[in-house]
Amino acid sequence: MWSIIEKIVVFFLGLFFRVFHKELKEETKKGFLQFIKFGLVGVTNTVIGYLLYVGTLFVLKPYDVRWDFVAANTVMFVLSVFWSFMLNSHFVFKKEQGESRNFLKALMKTYLSYGFTGIVLNNILLLVWINVLSISKFIAPLLNLIVSVPVNFFMNKLWAFKTEKTSDDDTNGEKMLLKEKCPVLHFEQLGDERGHLVIVEGKESIPFSINRVFYIYGSDRDVVRGQHANKESEFVLINVAGTSKVRLTDGTEELIVELNEPHMGVYIPKMIWKDMYDFSEDSVLLVLASTHYDPEEYIRDYENYIHTVQG
Repeated sequence: MWSIIEKIVVFFLGLFFRVFHKELKEETKKGFLQFIKFGLVGVTNTVIGYLLYVGTLFVLKPYDVRWDFVAANTVMFVLSVFWSFMLNSHFVFKKEQGESRNFLKALMKTYLSYGFTGIVLNNILLLVWINVLSISKFIAPLLNLIVSVPVNFFMNKLWAFKTEKTSDDDTNGEKMLLKEKCPVLHFEQLGDERGHLVIVEGKESIPFSINRVFYIYGSDRDVVRGQHANKESEFVLINVAGTSKVRLTDGTEELIVELNEPHMGVYIPKMIWKDMYDFSEDSVLLVLASTHYDPEEYIRDYENYIHTVQG
């Protein structure tokens, strides 16, 4: 469902930018799609919140609780915000490779964000719409959304769900092994008697958005390709035909991965030296990259690389 929505949004966003003769940059597209996702989470939050509110009223009805609507509103706020937090952390503000986020700290910040926009900001705006601008009490809450939703989005994006770089260390402060930095990925293999189908989606099957695709074929078995590290680019390598091997090092460890199935790949983060070799005669090595080509971000001298990573 999201893939369909994404295509529609990107189409109209691109159309809008073309009308004004502007270039739609990847960061702009990514940010706008993130905002749309946040809005969709908000819609589900509204539905869940209302159901919780009504459900709590029904539960309390036999007990003749005087302030049942206050209890219902409290239950609605606590549980619906938690619902939003879980969806936002897994669907909207996902952590990138090498990033960490404190769960409890992010959760508390989320409650504060929603509390500020839902109670403080919305009440101030209602006073302006109704008492100052004489707008109907029934229309004013709808106008609040124009302001409160973007404010809430940026508070969540820049504050509540802010991540920290973990570099080569995991959340326990222990150094990550090279096989953890460069995991082997296995993609779902679909198809039937007509043949097989493998789908790889940026930010879904792999940790980054795909900005460049290239492939290597026709290399002899004794040829070594790659022989460089990248300051900014992340990669996923997949042998869609034949086989090859990838030698990886971070300056401390060495890891060799054999790519011998078209539905497996290896993720290579920034600043990992890579050599591709031992190509079979029918090898086609597909490379997915997170950035557009920039020769300035390549480190092609191994001694220079070792000096850089080891200080």
